[in-house]
Amino acid sequence: MKESENKIKNNRSHEFSSLEEARNIIDELLQDKTVLLGKIRSLMIRLEQSERMQQSSSMKLMYDGISGLPNHFKMDKDIGTLLWDFFQLPEPPRISLLLIKLDKNFNHIRQAFTTEVFENILYTISNRLKEMLDQRGLLYHPRLDEFAIYIFDSLPDEQLQNLVREITENIETTIDNQVYKVKVGCHIGIASFPEDGLNKRMLLSNADIALSQALISETAMVFFNDEMRRDVMGNLEMQDGLLSAIEVKTILELSDNFTLFFQPILTVGKINPEGLDCTEIKAEVLIRWKDPNRGTVLPRNLIEVAEETGLILPIGRWLLKASMMKLSEWQKVYSSLKLSINISPRQFFSDSFSGELKELVERADVDPHDIFLEITESCLFNDQELASEEIKVLHEIGFNISLDDFGTGYSSLGYLDRFHADVLKIDRIFTDGLDEEGKKRDIIKSIVRIGQELDMEVVFEGIETKNQLEKAYELGCRTFQGFLISHPLPVEDFQEFLENTKDKFIAFPD
Repeated sequence: MKESENKIKNNRSHEFSSLEEARNIIDELLQDKTVLLGKIRSLMIRLEQSERMQQSSSMKLMYDGISGLPNHFKMDKDIGTLLWDFFQLPEPPRISLLLIKLDKNFNHIRQAFTTEVFENILYTISNRLKEMLDQRGLLYHPRLDEFAIYIFDSLPDEQLQNLVREITENIETTIDNQVYKVKVGCHIGIASFPEDGLNKRMLLSNADIALSQALISETAMVFFNDEMRRDVMGNLEMQDGLLSAIEVKTILELSDNFTLFFQPILTVGKINPEGLDCTEIKAEVLIRWKDPNRGTVLPRNLIEVAEETGLILPIGRWLLKASMMKLSEWQKVYSSLKLSINISPRQFFSDSFSGELKELVERADVDPHDIFLEITESCLFNDQELASEEIKVLHEIGFNISLDDFGTGYSSLGYLDRFHADVLKIDRIFTDGLDEEGKKRDIIKSIVRIGQELDMEVVFEGIETKNQLEKAYELGCRTFQGFLISHPLPVEDFQEFLENTKDKFIAFPD
């Protein structure tokens, strides 16, 4: 047998040129027991060292360096095998996969604290989960801000919901070590084997869809159902439709597919029994997409898909251009009219944004002081330094900045002072706090007072009843937006609204 064909390699990387040579070496060692024992001892030491090195290497590959928990490699390896084994059983048990994503406050903590403090916080969260679960499931740490738990107890939905609530409460319990005090929230998507997926790929995919739904709806937990997958497919179809609507078209040609709606924003001087005496009328510009197959698509669905595909940039440019052209036209009759236009994060941080805006106002011949650019709190935290610089440039051009949905995100007094916004929009989630005494009412009062002290106009969104408007007015708010005043109106109807309010009196609806 040729030498190259006779090489034998053991599992510790030692090679013998042939089986015969290996036997000769063993025979020599057996003749001298002292030498043999020494060789064996030496070999065992090398094997132990090699084993430790392999374990160390495996640990680094399969386990997270901060939490010490199994990572996505280990999770992928374990779960594929386990699901296959369970699938072979006559009656497979129910296995539930929980995908947990820590909320945006976790990233805020990462930016605010040192690496050591941040890692201690992450380790605390990981340890809490590990201790809470005990033997009830397998815990993994696939990404920095995500955990995954496999529950093997065949829990019915009600018990599983209770467990998920327990997990949520565990994560959200304040971390207080006398040096810092922080609180992290989470969102959880749940899918179960075998009903939501018979293999690893489907189970992970469906749990991820449920998690995405939890993030979009800002709820703590969402269980997967078939309708969610249909929604995902619908979004893909919508993306195709958007691409078709925008492809190889100029900005002006987009008017065939998109249309503007306007929702009035009123600054109130006095509340009368019959209506409102207004000192100023503005409007928020909203976009609608006329999809040939779906009909009119509302802004929330449209913007979500447009952001994901990057189509938000051409759509945003069209929205800005069309809004400014319309404002220029209307101001010839209604000279004091102002418009508020929503800006997406991708638009806001694009290199050419401020330059494009300056060019658009010059072409439309409108005063930038009559335009309010609405951005959300979360947009500012994508890159605080860049956001601060961009706002400074926009202010220098003359634009006003509105902070939208205040109270739903970070709501930090520090960033209110840092970003120098002109308008603070209180989110509609606070409207139910207007009807009764309590913490929400106190929060509203504080927001209004802080806004006024920072010389910001405060707008209360989502006002739907006369009682809500009166209560907000009592708390010091003077500018309002909501269905009580008007639903979003198409161009013709908003023009009629302006015509009917030339005397700046708005009658309450019957």
